[in-house]
Amino acid sequence: MKTFRFDEAEWLETREDIEYFIADALETGNPSYIVDCLGVVARSKGMTKLSNESGIAREQLYNSSGAGGNPTLRTFFALINALNVKLTVRHA
Repeated sequence: MKTFRFDEAEWLETREDIEYFIADALETGNPSYIVDCLGVVARSKGMTKLSNESGIAREQLYNSSGAGGNPTLRTFFALINALNVKLTVRHA
Protein backbone atom coordinates (compact mmCIF):
# COMPACT_ATOMS: atom_id res chain seq x y z
CA MET A 1 0.00 0.00 0.00
CA LYS A 2 1.38 3.36 -1.02
CA THR A 3 0.73 6.30 1.28
CA PHE A 4 1.07 10.02 0.75
CA ARG A 5 1.99 12.79 3.13
CA PHE A 6 -1.02 14.95 3.97
CA ASP A 7 -0.28 18.67 3.99
CA GLU A 8 -3.03 20.86 5.42
CA ALA A 9 -1.56 23.88 3.65
CA GLU A 10 -2.71 22.48 0.31
CA TRP A 11 -6.34 22.59 1.47
CA LEU A 12 -6.37 26.20 2.67
CA GLU A 13 -7.52 27.83 -0.53
CA THR A 14 -9.86 30.64 0.51
CA ARG A 15 -9.85 33.34 3.14
CA GLU A 16 -12.72 31.54 4.87
CA ASP A 17 -10.68 28.33 5.01
CA ILE A 18 -7.91 30.23 6.76
CA GLU A 19 -10.31 31.99 9.13
CA TYR A 20 -11.93 28.72 10.20
CA PHE A 21 -8.55 27.00 10.53
CA ILE A 22 -7.15 29.75 12.79
CA ALA A 23 -10.38 30.03 14.80
CA ASP A 24 -10.39 26.28 15.40
CA ALA A 25 -6.76 26.39 16.54
CA LEU A 26 -7.44 29.31 18.91
CA GLU A 27 -10.41 27.51 20.45
CA THR A 28 -8.17 24.65 21.55
CA GLY A 29 -6.22 27.01 23.81
CA ASN A 30 -3.10 24.95 23.01
CA PRO A 31 -0.23 27.36 22.23
CA SER A 32 1.85 24.72 20.42
CA TYR A 33 -1.07 23.77 18.19
CA ILE A 34 -1.88 27.43 17.48
CA VAL A 35 1.71 28.11 16.43
CA ASP A 36 1.76 24.98 14.28
CA CYS A 37 -1.46 26.07 12.56
CA LEU A 38 -0.01 29.52 11.90
CA GLY A 39 2.90 27.77 10.23
CA VAL A 40 0.49 25.80 8.05
CA VAL A 41 -1.31 28.99 7.06
CA ALA A 42 1.98 30.74 6.35
CA ARG A 43 3.05 27.88 4.07
CA SER A 44 -0.30 27.99 2.29
CA LYS A 45 0.17 31.68 1.49
CA GLY A 46 3.87 31.34 0.65
CA MET A 47 6.58 32.25 3.12
CA THR A 48 8.25 34.79 0.85
CA LYS A 49 4.99 36.59 0.10
CA LEU A 50 3.97 36.57 3.77
CA SER A 51 7.43 37.77 4.77
CA ASN A 52 7.11 40.74 2.43
CA GLU A 53 3.59 41.57 3.61
CA SER A 54 4.33 41.23 7.32
CA GLY A 55 7.80 42.77 7.39
CA ILE A 56 9.13 39.67 9.16
CA ALA A 57 12.23 37.99 7.75
CA ARG A 58 11.55 34.60 6.15
CA GLU A 59 13.92 32.83 8.51
CA GLN A 60 12.15 34.36 11.50
CA LEU A 61 8.79 33.23 10.07
CA TYR A 62 10.06 29.67 9.74
CA ASN A 63 11.53 29.70 13.25
CA SER A 64 8.55 31.26 15.00
CA SER A 65 5.68 29.55 13.18
CA GLY A 66 6.95 26.01 12.93
CA ALA A 67 6.87 23.11 15.35
CA GLY A 68 8.38 24.25 18.63
CA GLY A 69 8.17 27.90 17.60
CA ASN A 70 7.37 30.57 20.12
CA PRO A 71 6.48 33.80 18.32
CA THR A 72 6.36 37.07 20.15
CA LEU A 73 3.03 38.81 20.35
CA ARG A 74 4.38 41.34 17.85
CA THR A 75 5.20 38.56 15.38
CA PHE A 76 1.82 36.91 15.98
CA PHE A 77 -0.08 40.10 15.17
CA ALA A 78 2.15 40.88 12.19
CA LEU A 79 1.20 37.47 10.78
CA ILE A 80 -2.49 37.96 11.54
CA ASN A 81 -2.46 41.40 9.90
CA ALA A 82 -0.57 40.13 6.84
CA LEU A 83 -3.20 37.41 6.46
CA ASN A 84 -5.95 40.08 6.57
CA VAL A 85 -7.61 38.25 9.45
CA LYS A 86 -9.28 40.05 12.32
CA LEU A 87 -9.33 38.49 15.78
CA THR A 88 -12.33 39.12 18.00
CA VAL A 89 -13.12 38.23 21.58
CA ARG A 90 -16.42 36.88 22.80
CA HIS A 91 -17.76 35.91 26.19
CA ALA A 92 -17.33 32.20 26.84
